[in-house]
Amino acid sequence: MDFTNFFSMAQNEILLHLGLFILFTFLAFLSRGWIGMIWTKDMFKSALTSFGILQFNVLFGGLFFLAYFYVKDTYEALKLPFIPPEFWEQMPTPLVWLILLLVYDLAIYWIHRFLHDKWLWPIHAIHHSDEDMHFLSWSRGHALEQSIIAIFVFLCSAWLGVNLTDFFFLVYLKAMHQYYVHTNIDWSHGLFKMIIASPQYHRWHHADVKEAHDKNFASIFPFIDKLFGTYYYPHTAVEVKTGFKGSPKNDIIALICYPFTQWYKMISRRRAKAASKAAIKNET
Repeated sequence: MDFTNFFSMAQNEILLHLGLFILFTFLAFLSRGWIGMIWTKDMFKSALTSFGILQFNVLFGGLFFLAYFYVKDTYEALKLPFIPPEFWEQMPTPLVWLILLLVYDLAIYWIHRFLHDKWLWPIHAIHHSDEDMHFLSWSRGHALEQSIIAIFVFLCSAWLGVNLTDFFFLVYLKAMHQYYVHTNIDWSHGLFKMIIASPQYHRWHHADVKEAHDKNFASIFPFIDKLFGTYYYPHTAVEVKTGFKGSPKNDIIALICYPFTQWYKMISRRRAKAASKAAIKNET
């Protein structure tokens, strides 16, 4: 193992997140004043938890890379329909980027919506467990959820006839935007709030408020939520509580195990209910 390369990558990652910490703390100061610069003890604990989950998921990074080529090769082998490369070659690059982002966000919207379903929610709940949101909250996602999203993104890529490796800039830009919308910066984007997702728009998605549940699924373009009737933005959410009841909060082991423990409880309850019905039927 090349430890020099490993430590170099680790150093670069730490420097990247340190830079993002400084950037988003400064932006929070611009939007909220000095109070926006305060990082409480709970926020630092939350950040360490999210960073730890990110490192755990990195262990599966190689599998995602292999899965991309497997999905791509399988899609081609099955001769499924795809958009020929010539279609993109005759378009201006900015237009290609816009179309790809729109298709991607439409796919993410529906995947995200399905992840709020009863049986898939335990996977996605990890991302909603953060009660002290900050830019690293985006990194708080279960490996199973990342796998589901990755497969659908790979399928979209195959159908579009593009290689994700050719659009690294877009992937990087999208990642930076997701870091941004998970901050508690008090910006709504004003006249552009329907065009590009803001931190306050996305905070409502994480809000522990009944009216906001199952709202604001779009990752980039809020008008998608408007189109499908899931848009919700009554006012700023800067003081709105996030998280959910029964959340493992910042317990990394409990967070990683959460889907399995919840599925076990759900199946046990279903079996107990079925047994109860059977017992009542036998008595009659």
